[in-house]
Amino acid sequence: MARSAQGKYLVLMVIALVMSLFGCGRRMSISEEQPVLQDRSAYEIFWVEPQIVMSDSLITLIRSDRIDSAKADPSELIAHRPAAIDVCIQQPACNVSIGMYDSNLRLLRPLLVKDLTAGYYRLTLQFDRFREPALPPGRYFLKADYCGKTEMSMFSNQ
Repeated sequence: MARSAQGKYLVLMVIALVMSLFGCGRRMSISEEQPVLQDRSAYEIFWVEPQIVMSDSLITLIRSDRIDSAKADPSELIAHRPAAIDVCIQQPACNVSIGMYDSNLRLLRPLLVKDLTAGYYRLTLQFDRFREPALPPGRYFLKADYCGKTEMSMFSNQ
């Protein structure tokens, strides 16, 4: 009888160890296969406990472990969005390169080249701070290359 109780105890300990390491189900994560919201303009993104990673007169880089979104009234959404690009790093760390490009996708200015750890990042550009030479009115792009991916975001200064 004692041997049977020890066997059951051992099985319960193994189950408890597995549950503590892996949990009851799959961990929530962002993947390429998840559906994209059809009307993104109807949602507002909220950064949960954001931290400023770096800031100067031209750029601000924020980081968060988590972001969330909520349905928003279209009249409450900002009509003119700032020049910004979002990056989601799922690997423990990778090199991130972000630059500003003209409408012909020619690099105008590198903005960030840095190793970043896992998390959600947003780089915001204060394009009105360009003095010499000032940016002529038109369309521009922020392009991020990271972890084998590329993201682009368009903005205009008209």
